[in-house]
Parts: sequence; structure tokens; C-alpha cells
Amino acid sequence: MPHSIPTRKITKSKQTPRRSAQSRNAGRLYGRRWQRARRAYLARFPLCKDCEKHGGIVGADVVDHVEPHRGDAGLFWDQKNWQPLCASCHSRKTAKQDGGYGNAKGAPSESLSIEGVNHVPSGHFSQEDSVDG
Repeated sequence: MPHSIPTRKITKSKQTPRRSAQSRNAGRLYGRRWQRARRAYLARFPLCKDCEKHGGIVGADVVDHVEPHRGDAGLFWDQKNWQPLCASCHSRKTAKQDGGYGNAKGAPSESLSIEGVNHVPSGHFSQEDSVDG
């Protein structure tokens, strides 16, 4: 007597949601070419721009896009739109722009400095002592 093969019904609810075209394009930009360009850029500019601005000397880990490229290849590859940042400064900047850590989405990157607070080279903020005497 022949045996029947059990079958399973495939449901669509288990499918992975589709990413937006913008998201897919941004993902394609971060390939081998980017890794080479990133390494070369960090070799030329090894210090965090934000830490230097605040008197610190910290190695840069990240090539940041000053203006978010949002998948635009022209803006992505424009080196005038790049800056070297340490991971801490990059996280803080991205959180400001994306609305993380309770910040308003799209907050200007110039607002990274907080009045009365001094940036310490470790990438963290500390309370500044009064210098005015």
C-alpha cells in the first residue's frame, strides 16, 4: 500500500518584510570599495574631529557622513561630506540626528556641545569647573 507524503502549507506571515529602495541602496554602498576608502581616509585623518575641537586627542574609528546620505551615492562618495570621528562622538551625533536618547529627530549637529559641559578625550562629557575666576 502506498504511503502519502505529508505536506505543509506555507504562510505569507513568516516572510521577511521588504526593505525600502533607499535602505537597499544604502546597504549596497558599504562594500569592499567603502572599506578601502574608509581605511585610506582614516590613515590620512587619524584623529576625531569633534574631540580635537574640544582640546582632546582621540583616534578616529568612524568615517562619518556630515550630511546623512540616505542612499544617495553621490553624497555618499563625496569626501567633502566625510569627517573622522571616534565611536563615541559618532554615536552622539547619530542619536541627535535620528532622535535617539530622547532627542528631537533631526536636531542640528552643531548642538552637540552642551553649555557648561566640557568634552573629555575619552569621548565622554564631564562638568566643567568655572574658569572665569
